[in-house]
Amino acid sequence: VYRCETEDLAGRYLSEYTLHRMNVALTDEEKVEYEKNYNVFKDYLASRGIRLTTSVEFQKFVMRSARDRDARQA
Repeated sequence: VYRCETEDLAGRYLSEYTLHRMNVALTDEEKVEYEKNYNVFKDYLASRGIRLTTSVEFQKFVMRSARDRDARQA
């Protein structure tokens, strides 16, 4: 198994970048929308017995979304 981090690719295969994390407060409306969408995601994973504990599993989930409408919705 070969693993490569984005930091390993930056400057050679990817443009240099800087990651900035910012915490923002959501409005009440945004919180409701976020929870609704997050529940769709969680329910999809639970109904299919999918656990996204590795980047490979997440990659498989993304690939599944190409052929599964519910995965795309999630």
